[in-house]
Amino acid sequence: MSIEIKNQSYYIDGEQKFLYSGEFHYFRVPKKDWKKRLLALKEMGGNFVATYVPWIIHEPEEGNIVFGDVKNRDLCGFLDLCSELSLNVILRPGPLQYSELVNDGLPKWLYNNYPEICLQTVDGSFREDLVSYMHPTFLKKARIYFREFSKITKKYMSKNGGPVSIVQVDNELTGMHVWRGVIDYNAETCGFGKKNGSYPLYLKNKYGDIFDLNKAYGSDYTDFSEVMPVNSNDNSKEVCRRKKDFLDFYIDMSGKYLAILEKWLKEDGIDELICHNSGGPGENGYFDTIVDKMGKGFLLGSDHYYNLDQRWAQNNPTPQYAIKVFYSCEQLRNLGMPPTVLELPGGSIGEIIPILPEDLYACYMTNTAMGMKGANLYIYTGGPNFEKTGVTCDIYDYCALIHADGKINDTYYAAKKYGEFIEENSWLQSAKRASSVTIAYENEWSRSRHFALRKDDVSQPDIIDFVKSGVIHSSMCSPYAPEMTDISKYVPSVDKPLILCSSHTLSESAQKNTVEFLKNGGKLLLLSHIPEFNENYEKCTILKDYLGFEFEAYSEKEKRNIQNYNRLSVDKMEHNVYQLNLKGKISEKDLSVIARMDNEKKDVIIAQKNIGKAKVIYGAFSYTLISLTHLEMFENLVKRLDAKETVYHSNPCVFTSLFEGEKGEKIIFLMNLYSGKNKTDIRIGDKEFKDIPLEPMEVKTINL
Repeated sequence: MSIEIKNQSYYIDGEQKFLYSGEFHYFRVPKKDWKKRLLALKEMGGNFVATYVPWIIHEPEEGNIVFGDVKNRDLCGFLDLCSELSLNVILRPGPLQYSELVNDGLPKWLYNNYPEICLQTVDGSFREDLVSYMHPTFLKKARIYFREFSKITKKYMSKNGGPVSIVQVDNELTGMHVWRGVIDYNAETCGFGKKNGSYPLYLKNKYGDIFDLNKAYGSDYTDFSEVMPVNSNDNSKEVCRRKKDFLDFYIDMSGKYLAILEKWLKEDGIDELICHNSGGPGENGYFDTIVDKMGKGFLLGSDHYYNLDQRWAQNNPTPQYAIKVFYSCEQLRNLGMPPTVLELPGGSIGEIIPILPEDLYACYMTNTAMGMKGANLYIYTGGPNFEKTGVTCDIYDYCALIHADGKINDTYYAAKKYGEFIEENSWLQSAKRASSVTIAYENEWSRSRHFALRKDDVSQPDIIDFVKSGVIHSSMCSPYAPEMTDISKYVPSVDKPLILCSSHTLSESAQKNTVEFLKNGGKLLLLSHIPEFNENYEKCTILKDYLGFEFEAYSEKEKRNIQNYNRLSVDKMEHNVYQLNLKGKISEKDLSVIARMDNEKKDVIIAQKNIGKAKVIYGAFSYTLISLTHLEMFENLVKRLDAKETVYHSNPCVFTSLFEGEKGEKIIFLMNLYSGKNKTDIRIGDKEFKDIPLEPMEVKTINL
């Protein structure tokens, strides 16, 4: 049993296939039911099974590490059975697991006996429900558990002829903290006030000389050991930079933590593919430097839930969900990963808001349409918790595909239908998603809410919202399908227009890469602001200087005075563009005017400039897609930059996605993520399809 990743595609036991896994907790499912439910997983199309190996279950008292003393702790028996049934295994030993276990899967004695391992907030308070990843006591105790885990499982690794081909270290790193509104300031972990402390050494490595740090911070420290994290709502550039430095340090620590866990496994003879799952699309941006630190042989996936309880914005897959999935898959692809969802819903903890078969199948197909190449369904099946280890219930059913009592849920058949689809279309592993435009992003935007500089109410978090609700949504609704690129790392190809939405802040590398793109003859649509600062809030006008646009930001009074002017004059055509968020006006000097405001001064808000072979259109606004005129405006602008249609669809409320295989295969996904029937015409090249009907919450495919 084996798995390989080549060219961002999965090869399972030598064949190109989707990774299709079910989360199966041996410690919850009665042992007598293991074989029956694992066979049902295979019947569903599953080729992997995933399970946590919870520390709280296997070391109930300190020093008493037990595997196999009772049936539901018989990890070896479970792995033997997986081997017998030719099921590959993703083994998840933590140390943190979550999984609705007490202390996120850490033993109770750990917090009781060693309270110093708890996370501290910026004001010094301890959080008794959270651990400090790099605290030396925590690492010391976790090392003992990992060593015993490795002794038990080493013989089951695929390189030793066993079923385990992927081992996950920890779970939803940083998410455990960020979701609960904190990051880690544990004084011992961070080494505050110590010359050789982790935080002082991090700052010394970054700045080199204390003089340079003082210049950046506006401070007068004499040594790096004097620097403490700032606890202030001040929004000055200096304070924002200090907050950013600490978050970067926290992420660096988190990456070192994962690297330590991987090192332990290798020391103990476990040398399989190491994976980890981001806590969701909003958390992927925390992992760019962590992926770099982990190096080759590391797989990062994400979690893509759409409904866990009534507090979620939606209770079924929606266009907004599809956009989040697209953004997430593109982030993973740009990090060099085959886009993999290590927790795709197989059920939900919320029993009242139902997980319906139609919704679930639409979810799986939407993820596939956005580029997903592997999935682990969380959870496939459940059962009783060990006594006093569950935080939600005694019976962990999770409305799973197979219920805790062994009954088959209707959703199982949706998952089986999906298994048949990916078996028939395994060529999608190496297929390319066709696109017309490239949308730029920076991973830092995802984590910038911790430190963002707000100027004129625009920051990186605002830009993420604009990219998703404005530009990506417009692209999905139009014939001009999107792809994404991390503009801080890559110079995009000039074969497609580049769309860059910017706040006042854009990293120096992103500005340089955009300029290089233009020097290569690229075509750029720049929206919102022309950046003035780099990622450290230092003056940086590389892009602005190259473009040469002159822009005057509106004052708050001017914004109020023009807020009722919604009409634009575009190519002598009148557009009533509702809720356009205007940023300012553009000077007419040395450029072609595309659009003016229909106000007294006829302010220019969209203009074009040619620089050598490059074309640049700048629009001084942002928007949320809510009207056809927004869509018309978007299409007008990308057509000016010579974007080529991917798939024409007459109904903008039906998303499409086209994949092209290595041997000429083509498939179109049509997504109706609404509760009513829909229909659309589509056209690709010389092929046309009229009045294609779509049922509520249906994702249909057409093979060409």
